[in-house]
Amino acid sequence: MIDTNAVFQEINIGIAQIVKQAAGQYAVQAEQDVKAFSDGAKVYIVEWVQQLNEGKMSKDEFEFLAAGRLKDLPQMHTLTQVGIAAATLDATRTKIVNFAIKTISARIG
Repeated sequence: MIDTNAVFQEINIGIAQIVKQAAGQYAVQAEQDVKAFSDGAKVYIVEWVQQLNEGKMSKDEFEFLAAGRLKDLPQMHTLTQVGIAAATLDATRTKIVNFAIKTISARIG
């Protein structure tokens, strides 16, 4: 059984570290980006975890859905405003989504 509270705690810690690395001196301001991603992803993740727990979704189905739906959530508005390079922003978005997927996938029995 996947515990959504534990998942969100781990995801929030992990993506905060990813954003901190990308943001450098703007890490404190970038916390808004972390919260925005977490808030946006929560609805999807709660639904997917419920389906995973009930056996209504496979790990492969989850990973496919998550890769498609979560990729647009990390908008990184704060980092964009402070002038972080587009390539860095894209890499950061990819790392955030991959981290979220791996965190949940690791808990699938």
